[in-house]
Amino acid sequence: MLALATMESLVSTECSKVCEGSESHCSSLGGWDICHRAPLMPGTGSSPPQFTVCLRCKGQTIYQQVLSLERPSSLQSWNWGYCGRYGFYHALYPRAWLVYELPGQQVVLTCRQVSPVIPHDYKDSSLPVAVFVWEVENGRDEAVEVSIMFSLQNGAGAKEAGSGGHWNEPFALHKDGQRVAGVLLHHCPALNPFTLAISARQKAGTGVTHVTAFDPTGLGREVWQDLLQDGRLDSPTVSGALTHYEEWERKIEAWQNPILENGQLPSWYKSALFNELYFMTDGGTIWMEVPPDCCAQDLQGPAGAGLSHLLPVLREYGRFAYLEGQEYNTYDVHFYASLALIMLWPKLQIGLQYDIGECPQSPALVPAQGFTSGRDGHLGTAAAAAAAEMCAMEPLQPPC
Repeated sequence: MLALATMESLVSTECSKVCEGSESHCSSLGGWDICHRAPLMPGTGSSPPQFTVCLRCKGQTIYQQVLSLERPSSLQSWNWGYCGRYGFYHALYPRAWLVYELPGQQVVLTCRQVSPVIPHDYKDSSLPVAVFVWEVENGRDEAVEVSIMFSLQNGAGAKEAGSGGHWNEPFALHKDGQRVAGVLLHHCPALNPFTLAISARQKAGTGVTHVTAFDPTGLGREVWQDLLQDGRLDSPTVSGALTHYEEWERKIEAWQNPILENGQLPSWYKSALFNELYFMTDGGTIWMEVPPDCCAQDLQGPAGAGLSHLLPVLREYGRFAYLEGQEYNTYDVHFYASLALIMLWPKLQIGLQYDIGECPQSPALVPAQGFTSGRDGHLGTAAAAAAAEMCAMEPLQPPC
């Protein structure tokens, strides 16, 4: 497990009002916090990511709290159990806001979450990235030093995770006068290895520090005391910047504002119209690049000939599918959700429709490998023509 911390000194700042004038979903943190429990690898589990805040005045730490309602059995040296009455959640997908009114501190934190899910912007919408923008309102009559620590687990927390090849390393990126610093998480199972990155923006008055490894099953005392001591983690101070989220927010607002400002539409409709789009990314999404030299037969075997006229579109926008389950998607369910793709990303809908249309011409079973088990098996592309209108892919079956 690793942690990344940013530190900033404030005299007094004002955070923007959350969703002012818009129809967002809003609730107190009765049972919700920033953690998302869906595993990156199907069938695996790990401790959810956490944010921790540290406040310092006149060189002394006055408050340190994990911004989570949970009280887990591990990392018991950490101050868990944030009171949900002092937290509020707002949603307007693909944006969300968490507001923490830190009890007794006269300090309000706002975490604005931005993900580039932008209609007709295929390039940025394909990026598997999210940005957390923190704003601080200091109501005290003295300067406050605020540190935000983000912790993320690489692997499932098993003792063999390190010996199994998982490893983390710090990085710093300098480009066009801006800088990003953070940690790369190399997750190296035998099947489907991948690398994640967490990073923070460096700007005037802000420092970035990191710890690349600690035991997530222990008490966590070393990391907690490290941050408590001076609001920093024990690493060389490195610098960095995230440069695109402001543009993403402008595009999202330009898309959503005409509907939010339409007084003829009811509030429940505005909220549902955007917030129910979450499944376009939350359920699992596959977006594959089609190589420039790819031919029609490479796409789907002999049946791929029917896609030859679509090759220019597929080369530019790729092949897209979202998952109803971890290893399948039914076409009847897609029918009800297809309007979102047609209106917002029509090129993806075209490619998906042609893929489905070719299923009856494909072999009933093709070789496949399970996500979690790694076992070889067979995948039904359409259960032949009789089931093509119902199911594009059948769950993986073990070999006979």
